[in-house]
Amino acid sequence: MCRIVHDECTREQKRLAKGTMTAGDATVCAEVRRVARLSPEADLPASPAALANLIMHTAYLGTGNSSDATRSRAKLLAEEVGTWHLEVDIDLMVAAVLETFASGVARSQRPAYESQGGSPS
Repeated sequence: MCRIVHDECTREQKRLAKGTMTAGDATVCAEVRRVARLSPEADLPASPAALANLIMHTAYLGTGNSSDATRSRAKLLAEEVGTWHLEVDIDLMVAAVLETFASGVARSQRPAYESQGGSPS
C-alpha cells in the first residue's frame, strides 16, 4: 500500500509541477484537498512526501518476537514515502489474547510455534 500511495503522489506532483493542468486536474486538486481535509483555498502539498503525510498513516506493531531490523525497515519505509508513522509495542495485547485462548478455548494448552512444541502452521 505504501508503494501505491508513494507512486500516485509522485505522479500527480510531477504532472502539476510541469504546469500541464487540464480540466480534469481541477477535479484531482479538489479531491486531494477533500481527502487531505484542506480548505478549498489551501495550497496543495509541495512534495509527494508532504501529500503522503496528509493522507496515509503507518504503524509498526512490535512484540518481543520482533527484531530491530524489521522495526528499522518499517521506519525507513515510512520516511521514504513520507507517511505519518507510529511505533507501538503490543506485547500486553498478545499476552491478553494468549491468556484468553488458554482460559476459554483450550484450557490445557497455549498457542506455540512449532519450534516451541506447537503444531505445524
